[in-house]
Amino acid sequence: MRQAVEYNRANLNDAELISKVVHGDQRAFLALYDRYSNRVYTLIFHMINDEMLAEEVLQETFLRLWSRAGQYLPERGSRSCGYWRLPAAQPWNG
Repeated sequence: MRQAVEYNRANLNDAELISKVVHGDQRAFLALYDRYSNRVYTLIFHMINDEMLAEEVLQETFLRLWSRAGQYLPERGSRSCGYWRLPAAQPWNG
């Protein structure tokens, strides 16, 4: 966890962090989680209006991001937007 904070303090942008995540860097993934989890949670909560379910969907969303990171193709669009939007847009089958 401390190393993820160091990535955030190093002011790495989203593209740099995502590039590291694609190569399996857990610290970079944690830095992105730290950066975006509150915003993603808020979006999910406003969609489903259930705190516990929103937390589950948040965890599932980031789990999907991690497990599919190797499939990311930067040439397909904005790194900071498209990469994070894809798993959240998929149907959640809790």
